[in-house]
Amino acid sequence: MKYIITENQFDGILSDETLSYISKTVTRAFKSIYPQLEEVVVTHMDIPHDRVVFKLFNAYVYVDRQLGPITEREIAESVGSFVQDNFDIVTRKIIFDSVHFHYQGKGSYIYREGKIVVT
Repeated sequence: MKYIITENQFDGILSDETLSYISKTVTRAFKSIYPQLEEVVVTHMDIPHDRVVFKLFNAYVYVDRQLGPITEREIAESVGSFVQDNFDIVTRKIIFDSVHFHYQGKGSYIYREGKIVVT
């Protein structure tokens, strides 16, 4: 089932409930593929000195262990594609982090036009 974000929802910011639904769905989809993944949280993208950008989002990928650069990039591309294909919104920045330890490594990716463009 594809969850479409309607144009009317972009008259205002997507609700926290909608973003929570998207986050839970993405987490469920990837947790079985990547057991080190704990949670994916999709949030509005804020630009300093500007308002929230309605159609661009960040995806925070929380993991329980350090990932290698190949796995990070693979997960970043997969999450970006999944959110865009299934929810019709764009996760422009994908950020890796952990609540259990200080995450090291690249940890942040820019997703544009169906691929990672800046690592």
